Amino acid sequence: MLQEIIIEKTSNFWIDNGIVGLYKALRLLPEAEDFDIRLESDKLEIKALDDSFDVADFFEQSERSCRSAIFEKNRELRLDFKK
Repeated sequence: MLQEIIIEKTSNFWIDNGIVGLYKALRLLPEAEDFDIRLESDKLEIKALDDSFDVADFFEQSERSCRSAIFEKNRELRLDFKK
């Protein structure tokens, strides 16, 4: 199990803004209370608060949540990408 991950600032505008976006997305999840999520000027640090929690699983949950939110918004706007 992955207990901690640190993503360092790259000084690339797009990547660093993606790190901030990841921080914001992770904080919205209900499971966020099981992790210490800190955004500092030079890194994003995510630590499991308990040995039974896995940071990799938390990332996967975040991906599913974001994908679901995007598809729901598309349904609301009646967008169809198959055209």
